[in-house]
Amino acid sequence: MSNITIRKASTDDLVAIALLARVTFREAFGHLFIDDQNLIDYFSKTFSIDALTKKINNDNNVFWLALSDNLPVGYAKLIKNSPTKFIRDSKVSELQRIYILNDFLNQKIGHQLQNVIFEEVKILKSNHLWLSVYVDNFKAIRFYKRYDFKQLGIHNFSILNQSFDFYVMDKEF
Repeated sequence: MSNITIRKASTDDLVAIALLARVTFREAFGHLFIDDQNLIDYFSKTFSIDALTKKINNDNNVFWLALSDNLPVGYAKLIKNSPTKFIRDSKVSELQRIYILNDFLNQKIGHQLQNVIFEEVKILKSNHLWLSVYVDNFKAIRFYKRYDFKQLGIHNFSILNQSFDFYVMDKEF
């Protein structure tokens, strides 16, 4: 088995995160897009080096990078303070992204990323950690339920001219 390392990401990791973001998002959701140009435009807007530089330099965000034998294979992003209409509490964090390359899913890297995120949430003294998960992403939903996330509701997310339904899930701390 590979040597897995999870560490907080810095601006030095932006190229790796940008590439991972594009590849893992396409692996997870690419089949849902009617027009591939929508996906490419979304990548240019959301996962560009400029956009990611702003996000990683924002003190409200924390990124982690997962490496397998020093090869970047996944990443996660936590928003420290992220209120939502679904939770009536002021101490709320959001697990915004947790993505692993398909070829590395069987190495339990998602579990390791999840655990470092939980530790950060405890340090922050957040009472809730919420996330959005695509309603037909059954594997991810099962994964989060194993960690005691509960479904709170549904919200719609649009990427250019396409809309998708996502469950909002929450874990109390």
